[in-house]
Amino acid sequence: MVTLESTLAAPREAGVVYTKPWMVDLVLDLAGYLPEKRLSDLVALEPSAGDGAFLSAMVKRLVDSCERHGIPLSQAGNALQAFEIDPAAAERAVEVVRATLVALKVPATTAIALARQWIKVGDFL
Repeated sequence: MVTLESTLAAPREAGVVYTKPWMVDLVLDLAGYLPEKRLSDLVALEPSAGDGAFLSAMVKRLVDSCERHGIPLSQAGNALQAFEIDPAAAERAVEVVRATLVALKVPATTAIALARQWIKVGDFL
């Protein structure tokens, strides 16, 4: 029988841990990944993209940074490097990033191209 407890425990047993949005923002703030900086000049590494929680927040900050500094988002193609060992999870992360970009008024073709450029299937090591 499937129970709520077993459903919630399964991802954790598989090594999957989902990060709460407030924790994502705190970590990014502490790391200095702030839109006031020219984030397009940096390379941010996400070694385990998972469901895209960090990536979505990073993308929002990157888009904000590009807008503040008058930099076309197309010049930020190398600003994010995300890796995910599970192909299905990587595809979900691509969709999260694509949807985030589209919600930020990035054209759909640009959004999917950047999402696929930023997220790679494999072990970052």
